[in-house]
Amino acid sequence: MEVKILDRTQFIEAMKEQLSVDPKTTALVAVDMHQGHLDPDMARILVPQDECKRVLTNSKKLIAIARQYKIPIIHVVVTRRPIENRQRSSSFYEPSRRANARLAPEERSWMGKTEPVEGWWLPKIMPDVVPGPDDYVIDKKRPLVPITERILNTF
Repeated sequence: MEVKILDRTQFIEAMKEQLSVDPKTTALVAVDMHQGHLDPDMARILVPQDECKRVLTNSKKLIAIARQYKIPIIHVVVTRRPIENRQRSSSFYEPSRRANARLAPEERSWMGKTEPVEGWWLPKIMPDVVPGPDDYVIDKKRPLVPITERILNTF
């Protein structure tokens, strides 16, 4: 089977010409910029090291630009209550967790540490993108609860 790759460069450039950012109606929402994905010593769902460096380097640049233009920055960190660690919505989750707990890190279905079953799990935002004094932090975001326009409009 032949796979045809389409060059969309012209479309992408045409779209860039259409885009604009109005600092008065724009916010930068930084999601999952925490140890749970980006810190190899703590991460449960670890981003590969080269990707982690790329994400943190570019996010730091983007945050600096947002601050320069006084665009609000909202950091979002998911927290789980103990019951959310014990009762997952997917019937696949528990067998997957048990299987991964028995395997070496390189054999797991994801890279990173095993997940705690008890207690609160609150990862810290990575130092490279730490919230500034004028930034907002939503640290009570629950898994699978969307960040809606209504929530953002309160900022």
